[in-house]
Amino acid sequence: MPKNIANIENELTQLAYEYIKNQAKSTFFLLLSDCTERKSAAPDDIPLSEFPNKVSDIESKISRFTLDLEKILENETGEKEKAFWECTQMKKELIEIYGHISRYISLLSLYASPVADELELRRYRAENVGEKHVEFNMFYEDILAFLNSAEDENKKHSYMSQIFKCAPLKMAHIKYESLLEASLKEAFKNQSKEAVLNSLLVFKRTCAPDSFDDFGEYFPSVKDSLEKNKLIFPEEMSEKELAEKYDAFLNNFEYLSKASDVLSRLFNCLNSLIILFYLNFKIEDLTEKNVLYSDLYYSVCEILGEQKEGLDKDVLIETITPLFDNYIEPLIDKASEITKKESSFLDDSIDIPELSEDAKKLMFTENFIRDCFYENIEDAMYAFDYDTTAPAAEESFKDEEFKNFISYMSEYFSPLPAKLRKNAMRNLLSALPPAMSENELILYIKNAVDSAPSFESKVMILDKVGYVFENNGFELSDEEDGCTCGHHEHDHDCTCGHDH
Repeated sequence: MPKNIANIENELTQLAYEYIKNQAKSTFFLLLSDCTERKSAAPDDIPLSEFPNKVSDIESKISRFTLDLEKILENETGEKEKAFWECTQMKKELIEIYGHISRYISLLSLYASPVADELELRRYRAENVGEKHVEFNMFYEDILAFLNSAEDENKKHSYMSQIFKCAPLKMAHIKYESLLEASLKEAFKNQSKEAVLNSLLVFKRTCAPDSFDDFGEYFPSVKDSLEKNKLIFPEEMSEKELAEKYDAFLNNFEYLSKASDVLSRLFNCLNSLIILFYLNFKIEDLTEKNVLYSDLYYSVCEILGEQKEGLDKDVLIETITPLFDNYIEPLIDKASEITKKESSFLDDSIDIPELSEDAKKLMFTENFIRDCFYENIEDAMYAFDYDTTAPAAEESFKDEEFKNFISYMSEYFSPLPAKLRKNAMRNLLSALPPAMSENELILYIKNAVDSAPSFESKVMILDKVGYVFENNGFELSDEEDGCTCGHHEHDHDCTCGHDH
């Protein structure tokens, strides 16, 4: 190995080891913080009794592993490896349950959309939006400027999909299927068979969530609520009925959000345990023999353990909770600094293949720790471990799979009420890179605006596009008076959806 590469490798391995040790300490404190947070649940949090039994079992296991952490990390007889794989399996179980919640949310969003739209239309009418002046030509120019602001093609595809979703679906069925097939082909260029099959399954679970036999296996009250709200007609409801229906949807969203938070906390605890069981640090390494750090660990053990006479766990939780940020934030900042230093070496000086095997193993460990540390349950649900050397799927294979997929989705869409069916079809198409040019997309939006049944319906499309702009941090400049809405002649009582 040339001298300069050897020197660089020494620097990299030192940085990698420093990063690993730093993140091990961060992980340790995050585990303690998450365990404390779990035990300080607010009164309105969802009790574990409303989750599948396996969630309660996982929570108990996490507490037991945390209580026994000192002993397990000292053990040299394979107990640590066994605990590592047990936590890995529990992660998979949490992801599977989280997937059910995600499917509920997808269906809830679909069913709630006509109610939300009707509420918005009635608000527009109450505010006499029809009397406002809207500069539609400027609106289309704004869309083009937004699309052109994308930093790369992937981002532009994302922007186009978001804009497409702002308008009601209006196209012939044969045109829709043709566009869907073209979008699928665009999305799966050069993808392997495994990637194609897994992705199509994800689309089915997201866009046809109740078409699977296991739908409703968990949280049956949410399933019952969804079934009651499938066949509703918001335009026929009174103001009170509409408001009550919308509140019912919001309550379900809130319930599912809280359920997601519970699973997310448990997932984070498991990832912390996995990191600690993967590495070779003992408790004294993690606490650096600092009495304050050690006391923090033993305090959390008291919170997780059986109730002792004279111990007020609530007071203890309140006492130690503020300490975690003081310990964790400097460690996370240090990890960022180390990563920047490593990047400067790898970008400018050396490729990974040039490193020795020992250095590669160390950097593999570092990457594993980084992935676990920053992983969240939402991303994990869509993470697939593909063979990167697998060849691209043959066109004939993809054509057949796309045909089957389109047939499956068409069969799912067919019995839905008209509004839900169109919204569901639009949601599927907007989940893919649209097989159309920027000008074709703008013409599609223009046609939707022109054919809207009322002025309020036109404004609702503008409002939704304005929200997309805002959500992506896109601001329009206006040279006349600094107004950023760009959709009208500077009437600041407008309904473009932007704050003035």
